[in-house]
Amino acid sequence: MAASRKNLFFAIRVTILLLLLVLAALGWHFVRDLGGPTQIIPELLRVHLERESASADAAQARINAAIAVLSAREQGVDAKVAAARKLAETGLERKKSYVANGLSLDYGYIGAQVRIANNDNTDLHAAASVLVTALRSENERLRLEASFALSNLQLAEQHANLVAELRRSLQNEFSVAIKTYLASTLGDIAAPAAPARDELTFLLFEDDPKLLASAARAFARIGPDAYGLRAEERLNVLLGHTSARVRANGAEALGAIGALSEDTNSALRIALSDSDAYVRVAAALGLADLAWTDSDVTNALSEGFSLAPRTTIFVEDVALMFETRARIEAYFASLGTVPDLLVPELLAMARQTQDIFDKEKLVAMLANTDEFSPVRVDALLDLLQDPKFGVYYAAVDGLVAMGPAVLPQLEPLLTHQRPQVRTLAEEVVRKLRPPVLKSAPVANDEMIPSFNAATDSFHRQEIAVEMAESGDPTMLQFLLDNRDVRVLNGPVYSVVVNQLVANLRQYQFSATHDQAAKRLALQSLGYLGVLNEAQLAEFLLISEDPKIGDQVRDIWYEIKRNTPRPPNSNVQNSGGKP
Repeated sequence: MAASRKNLFFAIRVTILLLLLVLAALGWHFVRDLGGPTQIIPELLRVHLERESASADAAQARINAAIAVLSAREQGVDAKVAAARKLAETGLERKKSYVANGLSLDYGYIGAQVRIANNDNTDLHAAASVLVTALRSENERLRLEASFALSNLQLAEQHANLVAELRRSLQNEFSVAIKTYLASTLGDIAAPAAPARDELTFLLFEDDPKLLASAARAFARIGPDAYGLRAEERLNVLLGHTSARVRANGAEALGAIGALSEDTNSALRIALSDSDAYVRVAAALGLADLAWTDSDVTNALSEGFSLAPRTTIFVEDVALMFETRARIEAYFASLGTVPDLLVPELLAMARQTQDIFDKEKLVAMLANTDEFSPVRVDALLDLLQDPKFGVYYAAVDGLVAMGPAVLPQLEPLLTHQRPQVRTLAEEVVRKLRPPVLKSAPVANDEMIPSFNAATDSFHRQEIAVEMAESGDPTMLQFLLDNRDVRVLNGPVYSVVVNQLVANLRQYQFSATHDQAAKRLALQSLGYLGVLNEAQLAEFLLISEDPKIGDQVRDIWYEIKRNTPRPPNSNVQNSGGKP
């Protein structure tokens, strides 16, 4: 029995395999008849773009139709309620789509906030004024749908002209739900909504938790211009509210409006021990906004990197997770360092992210410290062995930044089984024990003649990379002198810039400071467009500063982060539109 069952399963597997082969052959025959992949792929792309365009046109038509209904006096209340609901659902679906794309591997969590940007809703923004007008209606259903739609349009600072009408609506409104949506809308408008401070302060004395959370969020988004003593005192009281959302939004608001009193400081300190993780992180962010940078604050912020969304049902909860992580990253970047207890979390994120620049930024956060830390070195050595292209350059740079104290821990990698790891370890050693650069030209009888004798661009580029990696001033000057004949195209440009920056940074570890070589490196970076005229003049004046290389490195990283890059293959294959 067992043998016959095995034979049956084997026959089924063979049949399925044969069917797959037949289908593959038919598919290839079909593609070949259409002209092969070079013909069918552009055709498929054209069809996809036509569908995308048709979908966008249909959405625009729906939005225009809803606006027309809301604008027409002769339309009944039911029709206007349905039109407002349609606009609300369109905005909500877009936010859900953007967050879903942000969660995907194609974009990473940082991309989510970009895709919840107001620019993605400019067509919906045309409905804002008619929805605000609908708030004057005596029909509560219509006011409710209009306020809900406004809260989903992702309004921004350019809608400051709507603030006066929104204030009027708040003053006359009695519905808790409508006031909740209006407070959220004012928060989206941010700083220009400051004139609504009194109305929002009044909302802080309501009882409904959702309304309180929405009003506190509005204070947090508006910022210092929303400050008022009455609001500060009430927000401090709300830190003891039973709702975690109210407590978290209140803590964030106190920091954003600049509540500097001792009472606020004490209340936020107590909130650092709250039972809810989001409240603890919000309290730390509030204290950070108030310029507190002690260990209690940084330790609480470290927890923010591992926050999970409160729910995955509401798009706002997922977006809040992204926003919180981004704010914490910005905070630690401004400090220039992170606590040791955060190193494992950053290491896990650096391994996980698919974005090379994001990976480099995380490594820079790991490495950027004035004190040698074994746990940081261990993390960088781990990343030095990451096989994914790109990250090991950041790891090398980070290890070099830690100084010669890393050499004993680096020693085992010099005999690593993988040649690439050995090469990278040797590069760190070379950069930590380099010869002092000379400003006078150094003759080279091999590389330059070989470069000039190369008959193809590929061979010439290989030699140019070797010249750049040598760090020899003569080689760098030769490449700079020949930059107009396409020598610095492609990877050579980045290698040259990285080498120049590394040379500048090396002086903080060297007892001998060759100022002439520093000037040469700075001027070369000016030639290459990394430093503008003002920056070049400033750095040439302060060339005695041993940290000058770190400052130039930060400028180079910022240029790389802001350089547009093509989408990855996954985005291209899926159509690419978030």
